[in-house]
Amino acid sequence: MGREYIEVVVPGDASSLTGTVAVVNSVLRHTNQSVRFHLVVPHQTVTILRQWLDGIPDSRLHYQIIAFPERLLKLADNDVESAQVFLAGILPTNITGRVIFINNDALVQGDIAELQQVPVAVHSFGAFLLDSQSETHADLADKPLYSQQVNMMNRFVHKRHIKGTRVTFSGGVFVANMKYWRHTHAHRSLVAWLNIHKRMSIVGPSPSATAHRAAMLLTFYGRVSVLPPEWHLRGLGECQMCPILPPEWHLQGLGVSEATPYSESFVRSHKLIRWSGHLKPWMPNTPYRNLWLEYAIPDPIRKP
Repeated sequence: MGREYIEVVVPGDASSLTGTVAVVNSVLRHTNQSVRFHLVVPHQTVTILRQWLDGIPDSRLHYQIIAFPERLLKLADNDVESAQVFLAGILPTNITGRVIFINNDALVQGDIAELQQVPVAVHSFGAFLLDSQSETHADLADKPLYSQQVNMMNRFVHKRHIKGTRVTFSGGVFVANMKYWRHTHAHRSLVAWLNIHKRMSIVGPSPSATAHRAAMLLTFYGRVSVLPPEWHLRGLGECQMCPILPPEWHLQGLGVSEATPYSESFVRSHKLIRWSGHLKPWMPNTPYRNLWLEYAIPDPIRKP
């Protein structure tokens, strides 16, 4: 019997490979379990990514690099984060168990084995963070509701009887039930929604809304399990959305400020953190960049 791996998918493109490598390094630093990474990137970045991964000082690194199929990448407007939508069409068919998806603007600070074991209901596509449970407060123009992320006026959406007041979920980090994805032909449904979008927008009015996110919300509607919030602290790249924290945070002198919405100790207390938003950890002057630098690996081409 072969070795059993925790299967982890991380996307990346030419501008963000440093994030992909940092995620891999952070996972390995916090677990003793066998992990196999599936790194989904455009075909032109495969060689440089392989060279970059050589810089990770861990002999336990097991990975495969998957060239993002051009047809699917174009369908999602060349957004590599859309790899979250195409898992069943990208991953090898013999992977039918649980798969962890982590966007490359994240870091793992806990044991990935704990994430792999979070409860996922049988008739559920996976465990996702419900946006109502996120530490980040959405502003009025970006409420975490279906009516903001999905075009409720689309006639195909209307046929799905979607409740616009239902809270959405985040696709940036999740534990996928691949057996259920394949059994329900989720890939086919997700692609169908993206094709509908080409003719009639499925995207809602929120500035953060995208076609691949809307496709996932529509396909998985009402069939997701809840991811524990400590496994997805998002919003570190959204300083304009600073939350109002309880008074005791300020009384303890934990350094909460407008530029950094959370204290560093609060961020370190989470098992997975993510720089969702326009500020990414590989950019200069990004909040909490010092945490990300603990796992960053030098670019093999642009070494000083």
